Amino acid sequence: GYGPYYTVDIGWGGNEKISSYASFPTLGMPFSKSYVGGGINWPYTNQWDAGVTLRAFDFLDAAVNVYAKTSKDLLAPIPVDASYGFSSQTVNGMDVRNSGVEASVQGSFRLSPAFKWVSSIIFQYNTSKLLKLPGNLEAINYGNRRLQIGKATDQFWLLQNEGIYGSDDEVPVSAAGKKLTYNGIALHAGDP
Repeated sequence: GYGPYYTVDIGWGGNEKISSYASFPTLGMPFSKSYVGGGINWPYTNQWDAGVTLRAFDFLDAAVNVYAKTSKDLLAPIPVDASYGFSSQTVNGMDVRNSGVEASVQGSFRLSPAFKWVSSIIFQYNTSKLLKLPGNLEAINYGNRRLQIGKATDQFWLLQNEGIYGSDDEVPVSAAGKKLTYNGIALHAGDP
C-alpha cells in the first residue's frame, strides 16, 4: 500500500540493504526512515556558464567565470502523519539554485633557464538558495536540518539562548499545568 521501498529496518550494520537478521531472510518496512511511494521522476538541471580568460605580457594570466545552476524536481523528505508509522515520505518537487563567480590571477616569472616561479590568487563566491519545496510548503524540518524557501540549503540552524531561568517558578507552565520541556526533559532553574 505504500508503494516500492528500497531499504529495510532489519539489516547488517553499515549495509541496510541486506534484509537478513542472524542469517534468516527477513523483510521489514523501513518505518524509522522515509518511504518512497510511486511516481518518482528523474531530477534535472538547467545551467549556464560564462567565462573570460586574458593573458598579458606573456607572464600574467587572469580568468573570470560566472555560473548559475538550477536543479529541479529534487527528492525531499516530507513529514507525514505519525499514524503512518514513517517519519516522512520522499517525493519530487524541491528546486535549488546554486550560483557564483570565480576569479583568478596568475603570474609566472622565469628566474633562470632552469627555475620558474608561479604564483596564483583565487577568489570564489558561491551561494545556494532553496526555490521550492514539494506541496508548496514554506519550510520542512527533518532530523536536525531545516530547509526554508528563500534561504541557503547549507545554513546552520541553532537555538537562541534568551537567558537563564533563575528559579523553577520562572519556567513557563502549559494550560495543563506542566512545565516547559526540551526534548521531553522538564526545565529547571539554571537551564537556558
